[in-house]
Amino acid sequence: MNIFANPTHPYRPFPALLASAALLFTTLAATPPARAATLDLKVLVIAVGNAEPRTVMTELLDAVGVPYDVLDAATTPLTAATLASGTHGRYNGIILTEASLVSTGGSAFSLAEWQTLHAYERDFGVREAVMSGDPVTNAGLDLDYGMGALQYGGNVSATWQAPAGGTDLFEYVNTATPLTITDWAVSGQPAGGAGRPVAQPLLVRAATPGQVLVSTLTYANGREVLLCSIANASYLPYSRLLAYEFLNFATKGVFVGARQVFLAAHSDDLFVTSPSWNAANNTTDTNTIVRMTPADVTNAVARQNAIVAAHPTLSDFAIEFAFNGGGAADHLDPLVQAMMKHKRHFRFINHTLTHMDMDLSNGTTYAMAHGDMDANILVWDRLQLPEMGPNRPVLVSGGHSGLEDVNDAGVLLASYPAGKNDAFLQASQDLGIRFLASDTSRANQASEEYVPGFNLMLLPRWPTGVFYNTSTPSLNTDEYNVLFGTNYTYAQILDVEAEATLGHMLTYRMWPHYFHQSNLHAYDGNGATLQFDWLEAVLARYEQFMKLPVLNLPYHEIARRTRNRVDALAATVTASLDTATNQVTVAASQPARVMLTGVAGGVPYGGQRIMDVGVGTAPRTFAVDRMLAQ
Repeated sequence: MNIFANPTHPYRPFPALLASAALLFTTLAATPPARAATLDLKVLVIAVGNAEPRTVMTELLDAVGVPYDVLDAATTPLTAATLASGTHGRYNGIILTEASLVSTGGSAFSLAEWQTLHAYERDFGVREAVMSGDPVTNAGLDLDYGMGALQYGGNVSATWQAPAGGTDLFEYVNTATPLTITDWAVSGQPAGGAGRPVAQPLLVRAATPGQVLVSTLTYANGREVLLCSIANASYLPYSRLLAYEFLNFATKGVFVGARQVFLAAHSDDLFVTSPSWNAANNTTDTNTIVRMTPADVTNAVARQNAIVAAHPTLSDFAIEFAFNGGGAADHLDPLVQAMMKHKRHFRFINHTLTHMDMDLSNGTTYAMAHGDMDANILVWDRLQLPEMGPNRPVLVSGGHSGLEDVNDAGVLLASYPAGKNDAFLQASQDLGIRFLASDTSRANQASEEYVPGFNLMLLPRWPTGVFYNTSTPSLNTDEYNVLFGTNYTYAQILDVEAEATLGHMLTYRMWPHYFHQSNLHAYDGNGATLQFDWLEAVLARYEQFMKLPVLNLPYHEIARRTRNRVDALAATVTASLDTATNQVTVAASQPARVMLTGVAGGVPYGGQRIMDVGVGTAPRTFAVDRMLAQ
């Protein structure tokens, strides 16, 4: 099931470019190696308008933290000065969203502009990645993608070929799994011949392996291109799978920022109860409640251990409980005792004492908010829950309240930030809280940013299709179909959730997914729970396509990294590569912490070195280390 497929989407990226097949390049004379130069660690994305491949790439660059510029070829001329000044190259990677930059009446680039681009790539040794489009040959535009005998169509089954999956190209992909290209695709047979680029196939049609969908091209003059002729769009999971290699290839694996895969599963409302969905009348029944049992706690420990053992990409994993201490007042409560016994297996976040509604229209005052949050900290201390110190600055408000204003009838009065309750926010800040959980499904909350007027930062979380008021597959299935007008089985819902979450993971964002304590109630004799069913489905889907380790970070570490990212954006970080010495130099207008990929001393992850670097006005220098031999 592919919830991202959208046959009505207006994006169709492969109009044929009118070019005579008889127009071939003359033999290219070999040229000297690229000159010694200094290249800014910055990517140039060349697009035409806002077509979908541009969205795929800019979302990736933003999430990874890579500096970039976008040049709209339809409106902005490309000149030599755009790309370089003397031996100073302004970009260490070029990404084209469409092979010919098709615009009204033909290519948006003139022959002179294409020649300027190709000369820069040749002279400075800068690679180019092409995300989609017809692999045309057109001497009149200085274009030769080395392909002939083109085939067009959708729903293509594609298989990987070595060296894909090795140490350099698509090294993160599980190449044993074929890709089904549900959208439009163009494939071609490498043409070869004197003066034409040498193609190395990486992804080919399963039925006709001679038809290539993704390949590297090496030109006689030294230029290197990664060519993809598959339609790419932000709603297609395989586009997110492919997208990283466009960046990695173009920059030769050396850039500001870092790509890692994350998965965290929060469970809200520990110690209190949740109402239950009533399938008979399709409402939430507040008279029927669900609360975790001691057996659910021991089962969660066992399931955590089992899921790590079953999935090679996962080295550790812990549920992170957002807890309401008002439900833990009785120290003889069996649930409290069970949690105390097993607390070292979990993580904990302040969720306020009583799950208080912090919204402005609820009348929550500074004193009310301060008292409820502070009292929960006291419970945290009394119960000696782990990591109280590092997690003190992090808060999950009840229902993410206090950021937007919703009245008692559930009517949205004002979205964030207009609807924020400043009394609640001031109380949070005065208690030393610096990070507030936000809900990505709500307006303006899917953003890592400082709250206007406060030293508080939003930490987005993704909701799921596993609901707070369900504890069994039948109840969750019934509510899901009622809410979304579908007729899915529980297995189909898990399939949809797995694909959606794979899409989230391939954005390389750290944002957790959140659940509720009712979702950890064991619903059968084998210890199955809704939350772990979800996790199993997600990890199985992930490992079909990916080999990268999955990081399960505590919320306070996500908070630290998020603050560093946001602060670095405000610090004017500059970085460059000296191609003669193979060294990277980085500095900033004010103290900041940045991530660097491809430098010596970095921590290995997925075949690359990643370093968390403190920088300031004094430049720091690092040797390049791409780990290609490992």
